Amino acid sequence: MLFVTVVNVDEPEVAPEERMSVEDLGHGCYRVILRYGFKESPHIPRELEKLKDQGIPFDPMQVSYFLGRETLVPALVPKMPRWRMWLFLVMARNAISATEFFRIPPDRVVELGVRVAI
Repeated sequence: MLFVTVVNVDEPEVAPEERMSVEDLGHGCYRVILRYGFKESPHIPRELEKLKDQGIPFDPMQVSYFLGRETLVPALVPKMPRWRMWLFLVMARNAISATEFFRIPPDRVVELGVRVAI
């Protein structure tokens, strides 16, 4: 079992040797931290393939990715002007999905969502 955290750092690029850190939590559980610069495009499956080099068993066909998803909806009592809320909702709706951004195979994703009123 892998707990993967993706961190975006305030640098254009992260050196390959600093990209991944792995912590053994015991009982076959690992915490993996992946770091990317703001000019880089994350590719999570490719990075996780490198776990084999560290002796951690990883089979990409046995992986399920659990992602959090927030759906923005207008609040009953608006907290911002209507035009600003409309613009924000349109921009959020047009944003790329986490599955595409992290290049995760869509047939391996389970999304857990919450509705957030703005």
